[in-house]
Amino acid sequence: MMTTTEKQGLPALIGGVRAAIATVRTVGDHGQLLQQGCGFFVDGRGDLVTNRHLLQGGLSASVRTADGQEFDVVSVISENRDGDLIRIRTTPTAVKPRTVRFAAETPVVGDRVMVIGGPDDLPPGVASGMVSGVREVPLLGTILQITAFVSPATNGCPVVNQRGEVVGVSLCHSHRGQQYGFAVPAGKLFSFGNASLPAAPVALAEWSAREADTWLGTEEYLYGKGLRCLWAEEFEEALPRFVEVTVLSPGHAAAWFYSGHCSDVLGKFPDAVAQYGRAIATRPDFHQAYKALGEVHSQMGNYRGAAEAFRKLIAIRPADADALFHLGEAFAHLDRWVDASAAYRKAARLRPDFAMAWYNLGEACGHLGLVREEAEAFRQVTLLAPEIAVAHNNLGFAWYRMGKYREAVGAYGEAIRLAPDFAVAYDNLGFAWYKLDRSDDAIGAFREAIRIMPDFSEAHNNLGAVLLETKRYREAAAAYRQAIRIRPDHADAYVNLGSALSAMGRVQDATRALLKSIRINSENAEARFALGRCWLLLRQRRFALDEYRALKGIDPRMADRLMALISGRREPR
Repeated sequence: MMTTTEKQGLPALIGGVRAAIATVRTVGDHGQLLQQGCGFFVDGRGDLVTNRHLLQGGLSASVRTADGQEFDVVSVISENRDGDLIRIRTTPTAVKPRTVRFAAETPVVGDRVMVIGGPDDLPPGVASGMVSGVREVPLLGTILQITAFVSPATNGCPVVNQRGEVVGVSLCHSHRGQQYGFAVPAGKLFSFGNASLPAAPVALAEWSAREADTWLGTEEYLYGKGLRCLWAEEFEEALPRFVEVTVLSPGHAAAWFYSGHCSDVLGKFPDAVAQYGRAIATRPDFHQAYKALGEVHSQMGNYRGAAEAFRKLIAIRPADADALFHLGEAFAHLDRWVDASAAYRKAARLRPDFAMAWYNLGEACGHLGLVREEAEAFRQVTLLAPEIAVAHNNLGFAWYRMGKYREAVGAYGEAIRLAPDFAVAYDNLGFAWYKLDRSDDAIGAFREAIRIMPDFSEAHNNLGAVLLETKRYREAAAAYRQAIRIRPDHADAYVNLGSALSAMGRVQDATRALLKSIRINSENAEARFALGRCWLLLRQRRFALDEYRALKGIDPRMADRLMALISGRREPR
């Protein structure tokens, strides 16, 4: 809502902007009016910004200011085909035209805006509304959708905020009786990312001739309609228009790209792969197409194809940290951890504040057993994004494996402070406390993990381990049974339950638990050793020998330990 003071200043604000607006007229070779719209002056030399389509097909063009002065358009300074923007220069005049002020920031959804009409509006029109959508359009960037009414007559008019600063250029799109209003952000008025920028101004006649030679009107129309549908997120409507452009002009790389983008959004991934491929074949240095191709391969689970696309993208743009990051992700899915870590490391080196590159580097180093590098990577994440609880947890886990248990306790504690219901962090904290001989704290941490996540099987098993170590055998057995109830195939929990039952003198029950563990995992050396010891306690030496023979093929050292018990060199306990 506008304040009373703002409302009182509104006429002056609108009047100031309107003084910089001019009517743009384009005429054909027979003097007939072809297009009419608006534009606005951006500097004192007579440079004016308007919609590009207003000048297409014309032999000459002129502008008329709010005070009735008329000037011829003499040259094109720069253009952006996809944004439908063009910057033109008019004949010089002794009186400098009024110019607009530009907003420093792009508005967000909900911000109030106005479309201020040109001098031919009778009476002068102002359409108010708000930003209803902020779209990220490939190749182009940000496009604003607005609720303020935009008609063909107000194409090219300035869209301003409540301070009278230009945030974009208006453009209307009509489809099936519905009208959409857009604003191409002001930032594109001077830096046209995908434009063909002449080294020097091009005379309007030369520009018009070049357009006639290089682009057919039908293709231009279809391509423009496709873009407007794309901006409105009408992908099913946009796709056939882009496809038709590729039929009429097979060398149109951008049309192939946008066909692929629409197919991608619509879930037609094989079509998208083929269309991005055609865009690349047409323009081999089309880095955006390589990126999109890599992403659609990833969505399809074809990580080899994704890695190849990102590798080719990096060959074109070696300093593209995002491409290196995505390459690392593809390698990670292929379990190529050495290659993944190298890609993440390069991405982090190129962009030191790239928190996710550091995070993934930490995970890759963890897979490779490079614990010090893992710890350093996660430490960098906690410095760059201290609010990420899982990064503190992972840092704690790396420190734990390095034997830095106090540091691990601190990291886990910070993870829990940030995410009080982080059950895994409590579970890990329990291990660290146990290593510091603080069994009661360890038991408390494991119980807190279980309180948060009652079906956390590993936390029950870990709680049992500390209770067993502190000779609280009944409680330990109860914890192991809970772990098994939650996860009936938990072989280690059966082994631990056997240990607790054996310590309680319930050797036959322990034997049954150990047999269940071996049925789940016949290669579990600890289970076979413990079972062999139970057989000896039950005076079943031949069964103990069976476990010895099985252990020889699994863990020869443990087999020797069991033989020492069988031969009487050690007492089974």
